[in-house]
Amino acid sequence: GVNHSHHFRDSAYARSPKVINRKLTDAAGKGGAQAVLDVVANELHNMNGVNMATALHRVARHSVCEGNDSATTEDVVNSLALHPAFSALIAAIERNAMASLATLSQDPGLAQSEKDSLLPPQCTSIVAWSIATLRLKGKEPLLSILAELAQPGILEFKPYEVTNILWAYAKLDFVAPQLFRNIAGCLRNRLKWEYKAQCLSMAVWSLAVARWRDPELFQSIAEELVEQAPILRPQEISNTLWAFAKQEISHPALFEALAWHAAEILSTNHFKPQELADTLWACAASGNASPGLFQNASSAVLRRASDLRTKQMCDILWAYAKADILNQELASKLLDVVTSRVSLYSSQELCSVATSAAKLCPQHLIFVKACSSSVSPNISKLDNQLLADFAKAIATFEACNRTQIPVLQTLKQEQRIRRNKNTMTPSAADYPSSTATEHSATTASSGSEEDSSQSSMQGDVTDESYDTQAFSEALQQPLRGPPGLEEVSPSFHAPVAKSDGRLLPMTCLREERAVQRHGEISELWATEVTELSLQPGTLLQKCGSLGTRPTPLRLRYGMLDMCVVLRQVRTMPQSSVCPWQNTPSVMRAVAVIADGPNLFLAYPLAANGNLRECLLRRISNMQNHKVSGCLMEASRAARILYQVIAGAEALLESGESPASVASCINPTSIFIDASESVKVRAPVDTGRPSAWRKVFLASKWISPEEALDMPIDSNNVWSVICYRVGLLLYCFGTQVGANRDYNMPFINEDNQTKAVNLEDFGFTGLIRNILQDCLRLGSTEPPQRSVLMAVLDVIAAGSQDVR
Repeated sequence: GVNHSHHFRDSAYARSPKVINRKLTDAAGKGGAQAVLDVVANELHNMNGVNMATALHRVARHSVCEGNDSATTEDVVNSLALHPAFSALIAAIERNAMASLATLSQDPGLAQSEKDSLLPPQCTSIVAWSIATLRLKGKEPLLSILAELAQPGILEFKPYEVTNILWAYAKLDFVAPQLFRNIAGCLRNRLKWEYKAQCLSMAVWSLAVARWRDPELFQSIAEELVEQAPILRPQEISNTLWAFAKQEISHPALFEALAWHAAEILSTNHFKPQELADTLWACAASGNASPGLFQNASSAVLRRASDLRTKQMCDILWAYAKADILNQELASKLLDVVTSRVSLYSSQELCSVATSAAKLCPQHLIFVKACSSSVSPNISKLDNQLLADFAKAIATFEACNRTQIPVLQTLKQEQRIRRNKNTMTPSAADYPSSTATEHSATTASSGSEEDSSQSSMQGDVTDESYDTQAFSEALQQPLRGPPGLEEVSPSFHAPVAKSDGRLLPMTCLREERAVQRHGEISELWATEVTELSLQPGTLLQKCGSLGTRPTPLRLRYGMLDMCVVLRQVRTMPQSSVCPWQNTPSVMRAVAVIADGPNLFLAYPLAANGNLRECLLRRISNMQNHKVSGCLMEASRAARILYQVIAGAEALLESGESPASVASCINPTSIFIDASESVKVRAPVDTGRPSAWRKVFLASKWISPEEALDMPIDSNNVWSVICYRVGLLLYCFGTQVGANRDYNMPFINEDNQTKAVNLEDFGFTGLIRNILQDCLRLGSTEPPQRSVLMAVLDVIAAGSQDVR
């Protein structure tokens, strides 16, 4: 007879859960959600709980997160419902979840073979996330079962599984108290760095949306996020700030760190309108409005003005008004947008905009007329608070423009009617209120559609009589500047600081501008350089600490006459400031400039910028000319490294700490002047949060000693310097054709240094040996200082074939 045993074995293998899971993942990668459902249609009767969870997850991810951006989630679900396997899959998951709960509750000690067909607790996170991402309706019974299945094994969940199930239940607004208690306990007992920053951001957002208040947990998460601020993306920044503001939990260090990071990356245009609105709203609502953040956000807001939804526009205007950031140019342009789309705004939204506009740009009569015309038919529908706020705003517009606005009489009449009907209580009519309305949640890192958010500004409530004279007098008062800055008026002059050889007044600075003038004798245009004085409060715009390029300025004071760039600092530096650059390979600040309460370091202008900018220009030029090869010649790379080491040694000899000197060996702290001389900028406290530098370096440039959090001292500083020099050399020798980022991360997700890929390194010979020695590829000890410097000197002279 014929032996058919192999046929049955092959058939059983083809139906095994592992093979089915592989089919599902392969189908998702090749054909998306529809291909996954095709596999489900053929294999559903053979699928276990893990297979079903995998199938639903792939369908959700590929149809919503990676699908058509223009399609709504409802449209996506409707298209999925057309496939008969989709409803069959959901029904099968519901049956499997019910059977799993019944079986495990009756006999928790089942054998592994009996558990294989059930839905494992960890898979509840995947199923819940998929339901929330697809926004499936009527799944409350399934969500209850999933919560019960997840609770006993929550301690075995991976961090992302914990935060995914938390996000799902918050997103679906489904109350599962015991599950949330277990998750909160799990988060409180976490180890440091166990959860990635993205997971912690999602956790606080989810808890805030679910109205689950746990100040102790929020404070512990804040402490951890402060040290990871530079690696958060815009959505995570906005979600985190929104969550803390929504929960009214104060943590100034967190807001400071995230505001710094947001200000520096706003220029990259990566903030979506919702993220921008939520970030500004949260900072203003929490009382942590950073002037630098709001100032830098102005250009981003203007770029995205046409993309702002009505509620986002309300939030942004409210935030600027609440924070006392009086930017009339920004407010005027935003109000122009509102005026052009006034029909899209509800009466409540227009009242909120008007209240903000009365403080930010009370001269905008065109907006007032359009707003009044739109709100007038619905005045009777406004609640007492909005009615009073709107009336006060219109009164402010009247006083500022010295013209009557008819809607004000209508507002007064409506207030009088309500008071006569006792629908307006005396406390609401006669006493100020500064509470803000509820602010709805924005999306977390889910890939789903953005939710709308709204907050309205509610100022003092007044009665029907308005003192126009009082408003006129108030308008003559000096405008308040950003929090922490002095009040300024047109007659304000910056106080002249007494110079101690380092602290100089801002009057010693001028901005140089090139102006073309028509020649008196010839018909040619001549270019002249003029110097413009700087107004008080403008140096923050000129320095490069807010994510923009610094503006070169001319510094003239005593014997100092040079071009400088500014860098903001929080306090007066105790060192690293010297009017004379007496160390060839070190760049120090020549002075500290005072602009009101703000302090700035003035550095000599390096004509070629920092090393990062030089490399980016080189990459761009090579790509434009379609040239492949290394970023620079080996001889030039050796000269740069030689001077970098010399600068680091000079800083150590001057008394700088080994850790701070090591931190300076990265592309943004190394500068090249017009004569191609390399200078290492001396370390100084720039006012960023204390953990900022450590985390920035950990995400980009780090030695094994730093990865292990070892103290950097005189015993190991040479090893750290060599390793960082090796990283620089690797970037210099990287071939552009390899599409490698010169500033790539050199650590893995476990915060351990990872080996570089020598296949992309184009240098050969001695310089390649230097790289291997510095990065300790094949050895545990760095090269000796005398040997390294001698070899670099030989290569820099061009007497060694190194390519």
